[in-house]
Amino acid sequence: MKKRNLAQIVFLTALVMGSTAYAGTETTEQNTAAAVETAVLGEKTETACETTLVNATGRPVTAVMLKSGQDEEFSENLLEKEDVLEAEESCILYCELQDADKKDLTYDLKIAFTETESYVIHEIPFKSLKENTVKICALDGVAYIEYTDAETGKEVNTKEAETAKRDEEAAKQETAAAGAAEAASSGSSYEETYSAEHYDYSEDYSYEDDYDYSYDYEESYEESYEEPGEDECIADGLFW
Repeated sequence: MKKRNLAQIVFLTALVMGSTAYAGTETTEQNTAAAVETAVLGEKTETACETTLVNATGRPVTAVMLKSGQDEEFSENLLEKEDVLEAEESCILYCELQDADKKDLTYDLKIAFTETESYVIHEIPFKSLKENTVKICALDGVAYIEYTDAETGKEVNTKEAETAKRDEEAAKQETAAAGAAEAASSGSSYEETYSAEHYDYSEDYSYEDDYDYSYDYEESYEESYEEPGEDECIADGLFW
């Protein structure tokens, strides 16, 4: 009985240890796979800055694009085709710190959640983010970043600056739309008024067909005058 119980204990212990070892191996393999699958965005060069981006927006990010101060357009999506940066997932981003003239570069970072919903984080100083971790956040209709400045050691949150930037852009668009609407309205009114006040009637009336009111008195007199006959009398220039 005792031997049987001992055998059972040995068996159970081995089973537990085997399960634990298997679980540990599986966890290690998962961590290794996760490390291998970390997305790398941009090109790694000797002069490029390496930054770890963490998606702290709480939503999957479908596109990541960069634009330096020298560029007019954003780059193409740096994520691989059909790849997604899931919530709380991180990636490695490489970008150049200086231009050809050795001037420091700042970048605008554009992230997209869908084809119609995207946000821009402005003037990111990657020089202060070298070998640093940057959290990409989104709240109240703006995207912003949180990071620790590599030079000062201070915590930085750009939400307030991005909110001000968003409001400024919205005000510019409203002003431009109002100006365009006013210009269109006043332009239409002016054209109609001008056309009415400056209508050219000369084409509607031709003077070539005007009635000739001139009268040839000499010809008329000759046709109407007749010499009096023998039976007609003349008195005071009249005859009958």
